[in-house]
Amino acid sequence: MILKKWIMLTPVLLSLILLGGVIGVKERLLGSEKILYLKLVPVDPRSILQGDYMNLRYELARKVPESELVQQGTLVIYVDELGIGHYLKMDDGNALQVNQLRLNYKYHGEFKLGAENYFFQEGSSHCLELAEYAELRVNDDGDSLLVGLRDHEMRPLGTHLLREQWFITMPNSCD
Repeated sequence: MILKKWIMLTPVLLSLILLGGVIGVKERLLGSEKILYLKLVPVDPRSILQGDYMNLRYELARKVPESELVQQGTLVIYVDELGIGHYLKMDDGNALQVNQLRLNYKYHGEFKLGAENYFFQEGSSHCLELAEYAELRVNDDGDSLLVGLRDHEMRPLGTHLLREQWFITMPNSCD
């Protein structure tokens, strides 16, 4: 009888442990002090099954020579004085300069940073069409997490994810 209970509880416990690990990794990324803004090339935000979302494409991906891309790798990004990231080179393992970050990617015919879809509340697409930059938190290993979108003046759009709270800001035209 006790063995049957353990057999039934084991998958549930393993799932909870896995979920806790994933949440822990994302929480550490949110706590990262390194903020990176990447210029966007947005795609139409629509999905019947998933609701409204914006399919994000990064201008940075256009700058990376396709001949240098591997299935999984790391880029070195130059971060300008506004915090905007620009492709510099593929990571060669050397020490980085003060204004540089590592950024992991995957490439399977399409360049991906792991933050290609931004879901939002139905009816707010008109506000998010103003998005020109993605705001990411990046750790020292190059892992990134999309935390929000910004307009051309770097004002936050829609719902932003912060370590301790959620907040919603809209430009005046979207109130």
